[in-house]
Amino acid sequence: MKPEPVEIPFPIGGLDKRRSFQTESPQTTVGSVNVVPDSQEEGRTRGGVRSGLAKTFPEQLPKTPLFLAIIDSPTYETDQPVRYLVVGNETHVYRSRSIKTEIIETATSYSQYLELITGDLGTGSGTVLSSNVSVTTRAGFMLIADIGPKIIDGVNGTVSGGVLTISEDTAEVDIEDHVLFVETSGCPAIETGAYQITSKTTNTLTLAAGSDVVVGTGAVSVYSVRKGAKYIDLEEGTSGLFLATRGIAPLGATVVAMYRDRAF
Repeated sequence: MKPEPVEIPFPIGGLDKRRSFQTESPQTTVGSVNVVPDSQEEGRTRGGVRSGLAKTFPEQLPKTPLFLAIIDSPTYETDQPVRYLVVGNETHVYRSRSIKTEIIETATSYSQYLELITGDLGTGSGTVLSSNVSVTTRAGFMLIADIGPKIIDGVNGTVSGGVLTISEDTAEVDIEDHVLFVETSGCPAIETGAYQITSKTTNTLTLAAGSDVVVGTGAVSVYSVRKGAKYIDLEEGTSGLFLATRGIAPLGATVVAMYRDRAF
């Protein structure tokens, strides 16, 4: 024999923590999250914290979003900090600016509120994010750990004048999306780590290093080319490939985090 169904009404009286479950007032609850039953502005009863009947963003993003974050910025407008909503898919990144609950409307090529960020990642002109990314944020800035398969996996390369000569074909190398990773160096003047690729030919890669690293001349025992980390500068509305400005950054991380203003 089936038990009789029990009707559980929505607690339109809202949250009441002053009484226990047995003694609570009618149509109230002692435990709830995001319950806003009565809207004086709209004269209706509802549940949840989403106010209004219209969508904030009237259009859907193309493709499935890979990440979404809300980031506060040190920039102020009308004496209030600017808050960014940033959402991205495989090829495009969009931002929306607001102060408290007011959206700062800007001219955009996409919709009324979402603004396309510029740069190789932002416009999708070359970079395609992998389907599994990790993101971390600080004031007005976002880092993305973008992981993908190795494009080139080789041994016994030679560097001269900042140019790495290899035996593999570089046709699939995208200088806006990939970096060279020196896994084992055959020369003390060539540090292990990630190097930006500034140009390429059929079997050469021109390298750029950090401000305190010189690309020496010698052998590179083991090297690979793979996806590099990406950055999004919400203040400037730009994005692209991220490399360390000093030293050689590690590569191949599946998770990225910020701690005490440093990236890990």
